[in-house]
Amino acid sequence: MSTKRLLSVATATAAAAAALVTMAPSASAAPYELTGCETGDRFQKCLRFSNGGLGAEASIRDLDGGTNFDVRVNDIRYQRWDGDSWNTVKQADDFDGWHDVSDTATSPQVGLCSPPGQRIRAAVEFSWRAPDGTVVVQEAVTDGTARFPEFC
Repeated sequence: MSTKRLLSVATATAAAAAALVTMAPSASAAPYELTGCETGDRFQKCLRFSNGGLGAEASIRDLDGGTNFDVRVNDIRYQRWDGDSWNTVKQADDFDGWHDVSDTATSPQVGLCSPPGQRIRAAVEFSWRAPDGTVVVQEAVTDGTARFPEFC
């Protein structure tokens, strides 16, 4: 392997290791339960159903004052309970990058004739990045008590 290629591999490895060090461990934590909107000290986060219960939407907004964070919403999912586990029915990855103040995402709409009365929930990944590069990732879900609307 050439010296130039060896340096490129070493640089890429060091960059990947540095990125892992700045990632907060909350990505593997249990999902945070959120239905509707919640305003905290730093952010307003929303997760709810849209289109009469046929889709899901999420948003995050960095609040005025204090530290300025970049924010993002990724991987919005519309899920249903199949008796043993939550399964994703519709998903929008929405990996459009970091935003200075706010970001939103909406899942694709499910079909009108999904099983009526079945338990459903929305799930999303919220992230924020501090000026020093530290990233926090938080998985959020609605409480799982909603039922699919009866349209059929």
